[in-house]
Amino acid sequence: MTTTSSTGGSMNDAQSYWADSSKVSTKNMAQYNEFRNNQYPYPVKPRDMWQLGVTGGALVPLFDVPNATFPGWHAGLNLRKSLGYLVSVKFGAEYAEAKGYEYRPNTFTGNLPRATANQYGALPWVPNYKMQAVIPSVELMFSFSNILFHKGNPKSNVYFTAGYTPFVYHTMVDALNGNTPYNFNTVDFTQKRKDVQDQIKNMLDGDYETDAKVRPRSQNFDNGGNDSKWQFRHSAFVGGGYEFKLGNRVSLGLEAKYYMLSDDYIDGKNLQGDGSLTPENDNLISGDITFGFNLGNASKRTQPLWFQNPLNYIYNEVNAPVHMKLPTPVLPDADGDGVTDQFDQEPSTPAGAPVDSHGVAKDTDGDGVPDYKDKELLTPQKCLPVDADGIGQCPPTCCDSLAAGLLNPVGQCNISSLPSVQFKGTSNTLSKAAQASLASAAQMIQNSPTCKIRVTGHGASDKRAQQRSWDRVNAVIQYMVNQQGISESRFIFVYGTEGDANVVDMEGTTEEGPNSAPAPHPQYQK
Repeated sequence: MTTTSSTGGSMNDAQSYWADSSKVSTKNMAQYNEFRNNQYPYPVKPRDMWQLGVTGGALVPLFDVPNATFPGWHAGLNLRKSLGYLVSVKFGAEYAEAKGYEYRPNTFTGNLPRATANQYGALPWVPNYKMQAVIPSVELMFSFSNILFHKGNPKSNVYFTAGYTPFVYHTMVDALNGNTPYNFNTVDFTQKRKDVQDQIKNMLDGDYETDAKVRPRSQNFDNGGNDSKWQFRHSAFVGGGYEFKLGNRVSLGLEAKYYMLSDDYIDGKNLQGDGSLTPENDNLISGDITFGFNLGNASKRTQPLWFQNPLNYIYNEVNAPVHMKLPTPVLPDADGDGVTDQFDQEPSTPAGAPVDSHGVAKDTDGDGVPDYKDKELLTPQKCLPVDADGIGQCPPTCCDSLAAGLLNPVGQCNISSLPSVQFKGTSNTLSKAAQASLASAAQMIQNSPTCKIRVTGHGASDKRAQQRSWDRVNAVIQYMVNQQGISESRFIFVYGTEGDANVVDMEGTTEEGPNSAPAPHPQYQK
């Protein structure tokens, strides 16, 4: 199962393995499930890749016999696998060669190869050697650079290593020129070291035909013989290295090791010239370049753990929680109206009082008295103003009129009926049919100059309805004034009454009333 973070984008190896069961081994599935269900606080260790290493480099012998002008060499393969984020194990095998020439005469016959010892009638003897070695090894590697507190996954890895090798070697000596021992009396040992070595090197034919002297011990493959061809020694080594990622699959490493070989005969010579068998062991230093190749299916394994920061999961969860169980936030709301104090513009409304999204007490009819005090929630506009209880003071009526203000009869009006104007939906625009009807009514109005015309709009349920009623009455009056030439003073402006909200009624009257009115709720005007 592959998941993405709640903030969008795929999560990388460093933080997503806890949510991806394909990167978890079967033996760790129990912990994986417990963690996913928040029953265990620690995420499971992911299944990561093995690394195949191809290595090669220089070999510097620290022998009694000095090494040749150029150091030896070694090359091999290894497999590395993490045991955790800091520790990994590596299994390897290498082949190595090294040569050396002495520059000092040796009169200790105990260092002579046994196969030729009786052929040297005259000393001195000048030691030389060619060593071949097979170096199988197992080692533990300790990483130092992947626990990072201030950034994510590292691009490099610094490590210390320590291990064991049954160091297998075979040392040969160039002791004979054909079938005759070399006569080293011709060498001028008074010259500089390099010059003496050059004389020795030029004298030797490079056959290395004779097995070197070895120290008798049970680790020889011939059970302790003096001239066994191949030996092995239980040995240890320590070292360190630096590895740099070239990509998700390839890395480049530089490494150095110090081998403690537990034998003084690796170069075929015992250091003690007096014949003592107390050895000063020969050792090796290696330096190499390694190319590492990550092995495994990327959909089922993460990159090696030494290239991952184990703190990534913690830091990502703190920054953008995905798995963390967060408590429900409790924010203060002093008046208990459901709007927290930090957003409440009226923080002391009484309990149970209806409020808007800003915590302000609602006033549905806009009469200035909040709903929780208003005893008449929908006061008609004609009844404004209201008293402290929100109850309006409606004027006395005459001739079934609901017009605002006092209406006083002044003479007679002989207009028996005028048309009602129809509006569709929420539109305030006069249709062509409505305009034609008003044009006919205009002729009747002009023929009755003593009549006032009450234009009444309906819609009292809320602020929007009241404003729409006003807009429609205003549209009718403005049409009659601007298009039909009737004086505005002849109209009585009435809106917000009970009735069909899609109809504006016109009625002839001798009553008086306002011919205009301010928009009640201009914020809802179209």
